[in-house]
Amino acid sequence: MRHIRLSQLYEDNRDKLLLNWIIAHGADRRIELKQSDNYVADVVGHINVIHPERLQVMGHAEYAWAQRVGEIKFRNQFQDLLLAQSPGIIVAEGLEPPEAVVSACEATQTPLLTTPRPCSAVIDLLRIYLSRRLADTVSM
Repeated sequence: MRHIRLSQLYEDNRDKLLLNWIIAHGADRRIELKQSDNYVADVVGHINVIHPERLQVMGHAEYAWAQRVGEIKFRNQFQDLLLAQSPGIIVAEGLEPPEAVVSACEATQTPLLTTPRPCSAVIDLLRIYLSRRLADTVSM
């Protein structure tokens, strides 16, 4: 199983993405390819309750979704997402993390980071980074 700790991802990308810790509890959580047929695109992406194992990135679109579904439904779905042990949450686009996100991350000791970078740019950069870090290696 190939993996990297969130704290290492932070160290390697903090300057490029201008990452900032909001909640660092659980910074040793692993981002991993659990099966050999998984792709790196499967380990980072927009907030997705179907794939809680991903490093979750929240931007303007996810904020709009949270407002559409309402505070109670969003809080419940987000709590369920974090109870499934997501490696961490990144709030992008310079947005302030919603209180429901902060309290859920605190309750589950899920790492929470922020960045002023656009959501899609964060995901693209991390997919490239993770594809290099989690690639199969062969020694000869």
